[in-house]
Amino acid sequence: MADTTQATGATMNSFFRELKERKVYRVALGYAVVAWLVIQIRATVMPAYHAPEWILPIFITAIALGFPVALVLAWAFEVKAGVIEKTPEPAGALSTANERRVWLLAAVGIVISALAVGGYWLWHPWRKASTAFQSPSAAMPAIAEKSIAVLPFENLSRDPDNAYFADGIQEEILTRLAKIADLKVISRTSTQRYQSKPGNLAEIAKQLGVANILEGSVQKAADQVRVNVQLVNARTDPHLWAETYDRKLTDIFGVESEIAKGIAASLQAKLTGREEQALAVKPTNNPEAYDAYLRGLAFEARSGYSNDALRKTIDSYERAVQLDSNFAVAWARLSRAHAYFYFHNVDPTAARPDVAKRALENAQKLQPNSPETLLALGYYQYWVLRDYALAKTAFGLVSKLLPGSSEVPNALGAVTRREGHWDESVAYWEQALALDPRNVDLLVNAGWTYAVLRQFPAALKLYDRALDIIPNDPDVMAAEACIHQAQGNLQEAAKFLTEISAQTVSDAAFGIKITQLRLERNFSEAVRLLQARQVQFHFASEIDKAGNKVLLAGVQHLAGDTTGARASAQQARNTLEPLCKNQPDNHYVVALLSVAYAVLGEKDSALKEAERAIVLLPSAKDRAAGPGLEENLALIEMTFGENSRAISILTQLLQTPYGSSLYGSPVTPALLRLDSLWDPLRADPAFIAYAVVAWLLLQIATQVFPFLEIPNWAIRLVIMLIVIGFPIALVIAWAFELTPEGIKRTEDVDLSPTLRRKTGRKLDFFIIAVLLLVIGILLFQRLHPSVSPAVSSALDKSIAVLPFDNLSRDPDNAYFSDGIQDEILTKLAGIGDLKVISRMSTAKYKSRPEDLKTAARELGVATVLEGSVQRAGDKVRVNVQLLDARVDTHLWAKSYDRDLKDVFAVESEVAQEIADTLQAKLSPRQSNALATAPTRDTEAYDPFLKGEYEEHQAESVLSAEAFDRARTFYRQALARDPNFALAYARLAYSELQRHWYISNLTSAELAEGKV
Repeated sequence: MADTTQATGATMNSFFRELKERKVYRVALGYAVVAWLVIQIRATVMPAYHAPEWILPIFITAIALGFPVALVLAWAFEVKAGVIEKTPEPAGALSTANERRVWLLAAVGIVISALAVGGYWLWHPWRKASTAFQSPSAAMPAIAEKSIAVLPFENLSRDPDNAYFADGIQEEILTRLAKIADLKVISRTSTQRYQSKPGNLAEIAKQLGVANILEGSVQKAADQVRVNVQLVNARTDPHLWAETYDRKLTDIFGVESEIAKGIAASLQAKLTGREEQALAVKPTNNPEAYDAYLRGLAFEARSGYSNDALRKTIDSYERAVQLDSNFAVAWARLSRAHAYFYFHNVDPTAARPDVAKRALENAQKLQPNSPETLLALGYYQYWVLRDYALAKTAFGLVSKLLPGSSEVPNALGAVTRREGHWDESVAYWEQALALDPRNVDLLVNAGWTYAVLRQFPAALKLYDRALDIIPNDPDVMAAEACIHQAQGNLQEAAKFLTEISAQTVSDAAFGIKITQLRLERNFSEAVRLLQARQVQFHFASEIDKAGNKVLLAGVQHLAGDTTGARASAQQARNTLEPLCKNQPDNHYVVALLSVAYAVLGEKDSALKEAERAIVLLPSAKDRAAGPGLEENLALIEMTFGENSRAISILTQLLQTPYGSSLYGSPVTPALLRLDSLWDPLRADPAFIAYAVVAWLLLQIATQVFPFLEIPNWAIRLVIMLIVIGFPIALVIAWAFELTPEGIKRTEDVDLSPTLRRKTGRKLDFFIIAVLLLVIGILLFQRLHPSVSPAVSSALDKSIAVLPFDNLSRDPDNAYFSDGIQDEILTKLAGIGDLKVISRMSTAKYKSRPEDLKTAARELGVATVLEGSVQRAGDKVRVNVQLLDARVDTHLWAKSYDRDLKDVFAVESEVAQEIADTLQAKLSPRQSNALATAPTRDTEAYDPFLKGEYEEHQAESVLSAEAFDRARTFYRQALARDPNFALAYARLAYSELQRHWYISNLTSAELAEGKV
């Protein structure tokens, strides 16, 4: 038996030595390295040739099948002096043994190949597609019984110009229905593409995700109006309710409210007292003002954000408020329209914000708490002030008044995108699409957000959904082309741009067409289109016309037409310089002027204006658009030979999510490779070195990172380094040998049998260890729960603190549990290394939600803190538990039994424990802040918590009485402790909230708040 074992061991040793001598190990390692590199090249090159999907599995299978063949060839042949020769075989028994070894080697190679192909199919990314990328039907939740879509109302008036009246009535009914929390209401944007009375009602309801459809018609003749409506259950097709209203124009205001109430009653929707009051409010008593207002609504709905239509919208709203200066909703709509003009550079003059502000103030005086006024406030804070925190607060208040509206998550998605809170932004878009799945604006906005994050497959899925709804829409087609350009697939991009011409209304779509021609280096066609547009197209503003001229100058310069380029740039300069004087804060105009200067060769002026544009809109102020101005600076730096500075900027931008000023999507290696703009950089050695390294790292990141779902960032970093180091290790193993004297180049080593025996076994174990490590990583990836690719790596240190349970016998102690939660939130928010979700976002959740994963995904966090508070006399018990919501596991839990006077320490300890568990870094200042008690007087702390509780109630219901109670409690706290700084701050903030949302404070009260 022992002899047999020794013989087997000797045979295996002989086999391994033979593998080493015949260089089979090296061939295996070399094949692995080359195969890995070829697969990476395939990922970049094949899309450019529009290769079909079925080629990829064939490609992978062919590489795998070639592996055992390579092993057998390495065994049978060797290279000597550049000539391939058959390896000499020993005679006799050894020859027979070697034949068996060849078969063994082939079998091992086949097994490894089979494992590789099986692993590819098992772990390929398509098996883990995010639910956000699914078709609407795949992701559609169960249709709610109390869900409704209002189809476009038919205009039965003899005068076709009265179509605006039917549109306006539909919009007003929708607005009222959206105020009923018990109803799910689909927006007008989703329904406007359907006919008034479609035949396939059941299919339309299925597409919109509703159970009920409201159809209607409007007939207007002089001062008489007839409105017909019918409510239909689309699944069973019975008429639930129908009514005809014959009214004079002066009495039309009540019809929308009656219809909304009739629908609510038919669907058995519960109305709160506040909702009934909101439905009963008449917007105006002036029929002419109402007529002008309805015209404005119709222009706004049909504008497609066309500047001419928006100007007509503003004219209509201004006419409405001239006829009735107490028309609050018209004032609110007017403010929004002016703010939109300012933000989108249609008219960013200093006068525009003032007009928007005056209109907003008029709306606030009349109806400060209406959802329309609060929406106008949010958009003013977002579009004019760029105060994202205030805007989110305003939109949060609207969400309570319009819980079924997709407009609020749409607005919050846009605001958080500007903040660079990408995971929150994606969550808001998904929330909006769940409410409104066929809203093209939402689909395009969500798609662009994914594009900015370079999650191109997700973006394409959403754009495809939009094109299913509005086929051949130039903006959506161009957006999809933009993705293909970023991926280097110009043939596919060109298919989406065939209909774009010099007369295309959309500047964005036309710009992407010019980018396509530039990437194809078809400069003559680009020049022709730009010149034709300059002459034939009706530009919305002088800025847009000058922008087209700058584009023309740039393309003429690339085409070698120096004279033409200088002439175009000079004309653009003559337009832009006066605009810059009139609009000194307009970053877009300043950036255009910098490019004009660059084409003219005026280096100092070009760099000065490019840098000034960045100062006007830095990345810190706008994470979506700000980096695009840095990209503009890189282009100008390169134009004047400052290649190293340009490369430095581009290096950072390749890792940054943003909307490119040149491409729409962020810059990618493919765009840098294809775009002639960057030709001067490609000869720079630093650029070449970076391009190679960046390409390799990006390939690794895009293929490996989606699998790395480990919550601990340190483990993720280690695995990333291992994966990156793996091919390097293979190359080193090929080029060097491990000898008793140390590591030497293979050419310098005398591989005698004795030395091979000493080192061969070590190499065998090394290869086996690496293979086991890779298999282990793959198994871990397979077994670990998936996380949406929309979630950033920063998610590990993100947390939401859910409402704490009040376990006290006295329900009046609810303020105390709320206060403990709020103070823990405040302390966590002071830790810069943590992302903490606000109390307003978590308020709607239960203390212990049934579906923790869904709640965490909606909030955009990885971890959730749950807790409860029990108070009896001067004793307090606080229970807390920190959970990883993705896998529903407890990270940490603790109970604190304290005297009331020691409760401050509990909040600090909880915050410190959370920071330690999530491995958040604390600066000394942050550590001191955690340990600092807000007051030393327990009796001052109790009314302070009551004040916070009342303040939160006031924010929820916008109640003057609740604000007054908060003021009383804060003053009680300050009477007990005049040094209670936090109480002063909360009192001032509460008073300002009351001033802003309820009624203006007196000058004396404002002075007190200032003090």
